Amino acid sequence: MTLRNTTRGPVNGTLWSVSSWGTWPGITPGCQGFTVPGGEQVECEIDVNAGATAPGSYWLMVKTAWHGCVAYTKAIELEVTP
Repeated sequence: MTLRNTTRGPVNGTLWSVSSWGTWPGITPGCQGFTVPGGEQVECEIDVNAGATAPGSYWLMVKTAWHGCVAYTKAIELEVTP
């Protein structure tokens, strides 16, 4: 996930990985903090461990909260194959 800060000051916040029930053990980190310096962007990674999730078709999105604001990404398909 790419976070971009168009302001002059730093933006601090939290990202949550949000996914289908039963996939949580395979999605890490479930929650992580971030800081984006003014006028810059940062990459935040979410790892998927297919070995910790039963085969199937799921969804995954990210909830982002910063300075009293909240936003969600669009959900993407998460396909786990045997």
